[in-house]
Formats: sequence, structure tokens, C-alpha cells
Amino acid sequence: MRGTAPSAAIETQMTSDVPGLGAAVLGPEAERLAMRLSGRNHTIAVAYATEAGHFQLAGLPTVVCGPGSIDQAHQPDEDITLEQLQAGEAFMRKLMAECRS
Repeated sequence: MRGTAPSAAIETQMTSDVPGLGAAVLGPEAERLAMRLSGRNHTIAVAYATEAGHFQLAGLPTVVCGPGSIDQAHQPDEDITLEQLQAGEAFMRKLMAECRS
């Protein structure tokens, strides 16, 4: 650009920040609770943004979970089965019961 217009410049300005959710510092108690309530024995990492990194930076044990398959989420023709929604509802009911005890 400067070969044509010597005064040309590019300036990058940060207008928002979405910190990643650090897998190495996941709150072990939140992670164990989510796995127990979901019947899973492992976690996965995916490349997308949520507000979870902000919560984690504030010192809150944070996990991101939800019904359906991450392989299909945020894709054209995304869908979720009734069975997957029911599993998500069951997870939330177990979480509410856990919080009451």
C-alpha cells in the first residue's frame, strides 16, 4: 500500500475480548459434578466462543455443557432430537436437586 500511497496505514483496534476457557484450569469440582450428572467420564475441548472464559477469569469454576452433539451445533440444518432435549432436561433436574442438598 505504501508504494502507492506513502501515508497509508492499517491500524488494528480491539473492540471486544472473548477469553478462552482454559482446560488446564477447569474447576475440578465443577467438572466432576457435570460428568457425574451427565453420566460421562471425560470432557472434550472445542473451538468456539462463550462467556465461560470471563467466568473462569473471575475465579468461578466453569464448564460448558448442553444437549445435542457439538459436531452438529452451529451448522447449516442444525437440529436436536427430542431424546437429546430430554437428556438435557434430566441433567438440569439433577443439577437443581444437587443444589438443594
